[in-house]
Amino acid sequence: MINLKNGFYIKSDGTQFMLCTIKESTKKETGEKSSREEVLAYCGTLEQALNAYKKEAMLKKVAEEDMDLKHVLRAIKELKNEIHEQVG
Repeated sequence: MINLKNGFYIKSDGTQFMLCTIKESTKKETGEKSSREEVLAYCGTLEQALNAYKKEAMLKKVAEEDMDLKHVLRAIKELKNEIHEQVG
């Protein structure tokens, strides 16, 4: 398993790579909390899985924050640097 930031990780079943995260939920009736693994992308290569991570991380960031183009470009650069630091 490859741990990434923001709760994302990549795992493999021996035939493919999967970009995953843990989703938390609460039952309305009881207030009971539970968590489950959610597969966000099935990928044939590690590179595809890392690209899926970049996409999901940016989708999450843009959904949570108001950003101008300058900040978007900075966030993309930070993601690329994060991946290069982990790999190399």
